[in-house]
Amino acid sequence: MWTTSNFRAEHIAPALALLLTVGCATQEPIEPDAPREAKRVVESRPHVVSGEPRDQHIEVAGATIRRAGEDPELLRQLVPGGAEAAGAFIIDVRLDRPFGDPHRDALMAITLDGRPLTQTVAISPQRLAALVPARELASGRTYSVAVTMLGDRAKTTSRRAIEVRSP
Repeated sequence: MWTTSNFRAEHIAPALALLLTVGCATQEPIEPDAPREAKRVVESRPHVVSGEPRDQHIEVAGATIRRAGEDPELLRQLVPGGAEAAGAFIIDVRLDRPFGDPHRDALMAITLDGRPLTQTVAISPQRLAALVPARELASGRTYSVAVTMLGDRAKTTSRRAIEVRSP
């Protein structure tokens, strides 16, 4: 009858002991007065904070909904190949005051009837725009438009939404 053995378990302890002794033997002792490795000095820079705290509500000064074909320049900013999105709508929102740096701060989003549009683009610190497919907007209907910063919507969503009629 053959006996079964676990080859790895039998030879791992001596191999581990050999590695430890070889590894410890190759390190040279460090003299007490020998120069040590230089400590890395981290230069601290003052943290630049945008002018507005992030827990203030963002108010809407004005908003428009128009067909994407009416503003080809804005359409190119929203969609690189803007020609295929010409049948969609653009929601253009102006804020009552600039709100931080749009490239550094949290993601700002236009909310359409309470639903955030995550494809919102900051055109400037005081202007946002979003492209909405034509199937999501009914012609001649009034929509509620507000602005929020994703992540902490309770502290930043507009207190009053603006009613805007789609074309």
